[in-house]
Amino acid sequence: MTLHIEPSLIALACAALADGPSELHGIAPTPALTAMTDALSELEVSVTTAGNCIRVGGTGGRVPASSARLNLVDQSAVLLTLVGVLANSLGQYTLDGPAELDVSPLTDPLRDLGAVIGFEGADGRPPVNLAGPYPLRGGSVRLGANGLAVLGPLLVALPLAVDDAFVTLPTDAATLVPPAAEALRIIAAFGVEVLIEGRRLIVPAPQRYLGRELAFV
Repeated sequence: MTLHIEPSLIALACAALADGPSELHGIAPTPALTAMTDALSELEVSVTTAGNCIRVGGTGGRVPASSARLNLVDQSAVLLTLVGVLANSLGQYTLDGPAELDVSPLTDPLRDLGAVIGFEGADGRPPVNLAGPYPLRGGSVRLGANGLAVLGPLLVALPLAVDDAFVTLPTDAATLVPPAAEALRIIAAFGVEVLIEGRRLIVPAPQRYLGRELAFV
Protein backbone atom coordinates (compact mmCIF):
# COMPACT_ATOMS: atom_id res chain seq x y z
CA MET A 1 0.00 0.00 0.00
CA THR A 2 1.76 3.16 -1.21
CA LEU A 3 -0.02 5.63 0.98
CA HIS A 4 1.18 8.50 3.12
CA ILE A 5 -0.82 9.31 6.23
CA GLU A 6 0.12 12.78 7.41
CA PRO A 7 1.24 13.04 11.06
CA SER A 8 -1.33 15.79 11.51
CA LEU A 9 -4.12 13.27 10.84
CA ILE A 10 -2.85 11.01 13.62
CA ALA A 11 -2.61 14.02 15.94
CA LEU A 12 -6.20 15.02 15.16
CA ALA A 13 -7.34 11.45 15.80
CA CYS A 14 -5.63 11.34 19.19
CA ALA A 15 -6.97 14.78 20.10
CA ALA A 16 -10.50 13.76 19.15
CA LEU A 17 -10.34 10.74 21.47
CA ALA A 18 -8.58 12.52 24.33
CA ASP A 19 -9.78 13.38 27.80
CA GLY A 20 -9.89 17.17 27.63
CA PRO A 21 -9.22 19.70 24.87
CA SER A 22 -6.12 19.95 22.70
CA GLU A 23 -4.46 22.69 20.69
CA LEU A 24 -2.42 21.78 17.61
CA HIS A 25 -0.17 24.53 16.33
CA GLY A 26 1.70 25.00 13.07
CA ILE A 27 -0.07 22.38 10.94
CA ALA A 28 0.17 23.25 7.26
CA PRO A 29 -3.26 23.27 5.60
CA THR A 30 -3.83 20.43 3.15
CA PRO A 31 -6.91 18.89 1.52
CA ALA A 32 -6.53 15.88 3.82
CA LEU A 33 -6.45 18.10 6.90
CA THR A 34 -9.61 19.91 5.78
CA ALA A 35 -11.36 16.61 5.08
CA MET A 36 -10.36 15.29 8.51
CA THR A 37 -11.61 18.31 10.42
CA ASP A 38 -14.86 18.31 8.42
CA ALA A 39 -15.36 14.61 9.15
CA LEU A 40 -14.72 15.06 12.87
CA SER A 41 -17.26 17.88 12.92
CA GLU A 42 -19.82 15.57 11.28
CA LEU A 43 -19.09 13.10 14.07
CA GLU A 44 -19.97 15.90 16.53
CA VAL A 45 -16.41 16.42 17.72
CA SER A 46 -15.71 20.07 18.51
CA VAL A 47 -13.09 21.33 16.04
CA THR A 48 -12.27 25.00 15.49
CA THR A 49 -9.49 26.59 13.47
CA ALA A 50 -7.96 29.99 14.18
CA GLY A 51 -4.96 30.90 12.08
CA ASN A 52 -2.42 28.09 12.39
CA CYS A 53 -4.07 26.65 15.51
CA ILE A 54 -6.63 23.84 15.55
CA ARG A 55 -8.55 23.38 18.79
CA VAL A 56 -10.13 19.98 19.36
CA GLY A 57 -12.55 19.17 22.16
CA GLY A 58 -11.72 15.71 23.43
CA THR A 59 -14.47 13.11 23.57
CA GLY A 60 -13.07 10.83 26.25
CA GLY A 61 -12.54 7.96 23.85
CA ARG A 62 -15.82 7.80 21.95
CA VAL A 63 -17.22 10.16 19.33
CA PRO A 64 -20.62 11.71 20.21
CA ALA A 65 -22.44 10.94 16.94
CA SER A 66 -24.33 7.66 17.09
CA SER A 67 -24.35 7.31 13.30
CA ALA A 68 -22.87 8.96 10.24
CA ARG A 69 -22.07 8.37 6.59
CA LEU A 70 -18.94 10.22 5.51
CA ASN A 71 -17.91 10.88 1.92
CA LEU A 72 -14.15 10.38 1.64
CA VAL A 73 -13.89 9.28 -1.98
CA ASP A 74 -10.84 11.49 -2.57
CA GLN A 75 -9.21 11.01 0.83
CA SER A 76 -7.88 7.51 1.40
CA ALA A 77 -5.59 8.53 4.27
CA VAL A 78 -8.44 10.25 6.09
CA LEU A 79 -10.70 7.24 5.65
CA LEU A 80 -8.08 4.93 7.16
CA THR A 81 -7.41 7.28 10.06
CA LEU A 82 -11.13 7.47 10.84
CA VAL A 83 -11.36 3.67 10.90
CA GLY A 84 -8.92 3.86 13.81
CA VAL A 85 -10.96 6.57 15.51
CA LEU A 86 -14.27 4.71 15.14
CA ALA A 87 -13.11 1.17 15.88
CA ASN A 88 -14.05 1.58 19.56
CA SER A 89 -17.33 3.42 19.08
CA LEU A 90 -20.83 2.25 19.93
CA GLY A 91 -22.58 3.72 16.89
CA GLN A 92 -22.94 2.72 13.27
CA TYR A 93 -20.82 4.47 10.67
CA THR A 94 -20.17 4.17 6.95
CA LEU A 95 -17.06 5.55 5.29
CA ASP A 96 -17.30 5.98 1.53
CA GLY A 97 -13.96 5.94 -0.27
CA PRO A 98 -12.14 4.99 -3.46
CA ALA A 99 -13.37 1.62 -4.68
CA GLU A 100 -9.79 0.59 -5.47
CA LEU A 101 -8.52 1.24 -1.93
CA ASP A 102 -7.57 -1.96 -0.08
CA VAL A 103 -8.31 -1.32 3.59
CA SER A 104 -7.76 -4.93 4.69
CA PRO A 105 -4.22 -4.32 6.07
CA LEU A 106 -6.00 -2.19 8.71
CA THR A 107 -9.43 -3.76 9.02
CA ASP A 108 -8.21 -7.37 9.24
CA PRO A 109 -6.16 -6.83 12.42
CA LEU A 110 -8.92 -4.69 13.93
CA ARG A 111 -11.42 -7.47 13.25
CA ASP A 112 -9.04 -9.92 14.93
CA LEU A 113 -9.09 -7.63 17.99
CA GLY A 114 -12.89 -7.56 18.12
CA ALA A 115 -13.97 -4.72 15.84
CA VAL A 116 -17.21 -5.24 13.90
CA ILE A 117 -16.34 -4.10 10.38
CA GLY A 118 -18.13 -4.95 7.14
CA PHE A 119 -18.24 -3.82 3.54
CA GLU A 120 -21.08 -2.84 1.24
CA GLY A 121 -19.31 -4.21 -1.82
CA ALA A 122 -16.17 -6.29 -2.22
CA ASP A 123 -14.55 -7.45 0.99
CA GLY A 124 -11.74 -5.14 2.00
CA ARG A 125 -12.95 -2.25 -0.21
CA PRO A 126 -15.02 0.85 0.63
CA PRO A 127 -17.67 1.63 1.58
CA VAL A 128 -16.62 0.48 5.05
CA ASN A 129 -19.23 -0.14 7.75
CA LEU A 130 -18.26 0.04 11.43
CA ALA A 131 -20.61 -1.02 14.20
CA GLY A 132 -18.70 -1.17 17.47
CA PRO A 133 -18.15 -2.79 19.86
CA TYR A 134 -17.00 -0.49 22.60
CA PRO A 135 -14.25 -1.10 23.40
CA LEU A 136 -12.01 -3.52 21.51
CA ARG A 137 -11.04 -6.66 23.41
CA GLY A 138 -7.27 -6.60 22.72
CA GLY A 139 -5.10 -9.56 21.79
CA SER A 140 -2.35 -10.35 19.30
CA VAL A 141 -2.07 -9.49 15.60
CA ARG A 142 0.64 -9.85 12.97
CA LEU A 143 1.09 -7.24 10.24
CA GLY A 144 2.16 -7.99 6.70
CA ALA A 145 4.41 -5.66 4.70
CA ASN A 146 1.43 -3.50 3.71
CA GLY A 147 0.45 -3.13 7.37
CA LEU A 148 3.23 -0.65 8.09
CA ALA A 149 1.45 1.99 6.00
CA VAL A 150 -1.55 1.83 8.35
CA LEU A 151 0.29 1.33 11.63
CA GLY A 152 -0.67 4.84 12.77
CA PRO A 153 -4.46 4.35 12.45
CA LEU A 154 -4.16 0.88 14.02
CA LEU A 155 -2.29 2.25 17.02
CA VAL A 156 -4.87 5.02 17.43
CA ALA A 157 -7.47 2.39 18.31
CA LEU A 158 -5.47 0.03 20.52
CA PRO A 159 -4.98 1.99 23.77
CA LEU A 160 -8.76 2.06 24.32
CA ALA A 161 -9.05 -1.73 24.25
CA VAL A 162 -10.01 -3.76 27.33
CA ASP A 163 -6.82 -5.82 27.32
CA ASP A 164 -3.28 -5.37 26.10
CA ALA A 165 -2.62 -5.50 22.37
CA PHE A 166 0.46 -7.11 20.81
CA VAL A 167 1.43 -6.13 17.27
CA THR A 168 4.11 -8.16 15.47
CA LEU A 169 5.74 -6.11 12.72
CA PRO A 170 7.30 -7.34 9.47
CA THR A 171 10.50 -5.50 10.43
CA ASP A 172 12.34 -4.48 13.57
CA ALA A 173 10.67 -1.50 15.20
CA ALA A 174 13.98 0.36 15.20
CA THR A 175 13.86 0.45 11.38
CA LEU A 176 10.29 1.71 10.99
CA VAL A 177 9.72 4.05 8.07
CA PRO A 178 9.33 7.71 9.08
CA PRO A 179 5.49 7.91 8.96
CA ALA A 180 5.14 4.92 11.28
CA ALA A 181 7.86 6.18 13.62
CA GLU A 182 6.22 9.62 13.67
CA ALA A 183 2.86 8.05 14.54
CA LEU A 184 4.47 6.41 17.58
CA ARG A 185 5.93 9.76 18.65
CA ILE A 186 2.60 11.57 18.34
CA ILE A 187 0.69 8.90 20.23
CA ALA A 188 3.26 9.10 23.02
CA ALA A 189 2.84 12.90 23.11
CA PHE A 190 -0.81 12.35 24.03
CA GLY A 191 0.19 10.31 27.07
CA VAL A 192 -0.13 6.77 25.66
CA GLU A 193 2.61 4.24 26.28
CA VAL A 194 3.68 1.83 23.54
CA LEU A 195 6.43 -0.64 24.46
CA ILE A 196 8.90 -1.83 21.83
CA GLU A 197 10.46 -5.28 21.88
CA GLY A 198 12.32 -5.97 18.64
CA ARG A 199 9.63 -6.67 16.03
CA ARG A 200 6.80 -6.44 18.52
CA LEU A 201 4.85 -3.45 19.81
CA ILE A 202 2.98 -3.83 23.08
CA VAL A 203 0.13 -1.44 23.83
CA PRO A 204 -0.89 -1.78 27.49
CA ALA A 205 -4.61 -1.29 28.00
CA PRO A 206 -6.76 0.33 28.91
CA GLN A 207 -5.14 3.73 28.51
CA ARG A 208 -6.53 7.20 27.92
CA TYR A 209 -5.39 9.90 25.56
CA LEU A 210 -4.78 13.18 27.38
CA GLY A 211 -5.52 16.58 25.84
CA ARG A 212 -2.32 18.33 24.83
CA GLU A 213 -0.86 21.45 23.28
CA LEU A 214 1.30 20.20 20.43
CA ALA A 215 3.42 22.14 17.97
CA PHE A 216 4.35 21.02 14.46
CA VAL A 217 7.53 22.64 13.21
